[in-house]
Amino acid sequence: MQASQALQAIAQAQAQVPNIKVPRSVAVMRGWGKKTPETIAKIVTDLELGLSEARAAEHAGVSDQTILNWKKDDPEFLALVEGAKAKFRRDNLTDIHDARKRGDWKAGAYLVERSAHTRDDFKPPESAGKGGVNIQVVLNIPRAEQPGDNAIVIEGQAE
Repeated sequence: MQASQALQAIAQAQAQVPNIKVPRSVAVMRGWGKKTPETIAKIVTDLELGLSEARAAEHAGVSDQTILNWKKDDPEFLALVEGAKAKFRRDNLTDIHDARKRGDWKAGAYLVERSAHTRDDFKPPESAGKGGVNIQVVLNIPRAEQPGDNAIVIEGQAE
């Protein structure tokens, strides 16, 4: 069977069974290269879980430059990537709000503070940011009422 006949047979099978998996070699023959539906699904799933684009690319078997190129050349792929990141943010913010109502919000806050695509929006308060310096000043002021407890801590950020 020639390549064109194989492609026609797979196209017919896919028409009858929409969820049939296409072998990677056939995807390459179709001109998809590495950009197969399975590769895209891996990347999107990993981004929805909070992985960085570089880690999602690594898991899917492509380079992070490949993802950048796909985003630049394919608006639909870009929309999938941005949608996956938005889903991660939305899911975790919902978890934070729900946990806060139950009195515990720390697990969700941990995730959004450290995720590649939310950490800039949700830095912990003690983080000084780009080029900033955290400063802690300790003043020892004697107090007559509590002889052993004489330190006051003042925290701030240099600007």
